[in-house]
Amino acid sequence: MPRSDKNYTFLKQHYKNEFLIYFRNFVECYFVPGYNYDELPTIIKRYIDNEVSSMSDGLLRELLLIKESKDWNYVQQFVRKHGMRLLSHEKLEKMIALLIESLNS
Repeated sequence: MPRSDKNYTFLKQHYKNEFLIYFRNFVECYFVPGYNYDELPTIIKRYIDNEVSSMSDGLLRELLLIKESKDWNYVQQFVRKHGMRLLSHEKLEKMIALLIESLNS
């Protein structure tokens, strides 16, 4: 992700003040409590197959920012609030890495 991307720069400066709308969409609509963490690869594939590229691109920008910030406490609370699940920092890091890898391929 180029550092000159205006959206990326905006997100980097304001991500805690914004809702992380693409990540929120993923945890609210795809990674719902009825699915197990182990089903994440299937859920990600479904997301990629169903969403338009602008949604995937937006999610990727947010995920890169999340990964860079390493603010796992914030991300943990965000996922708890919007996804109704409590994941360890380790699982969150793995989930973010898997999402980034899948969206980049």
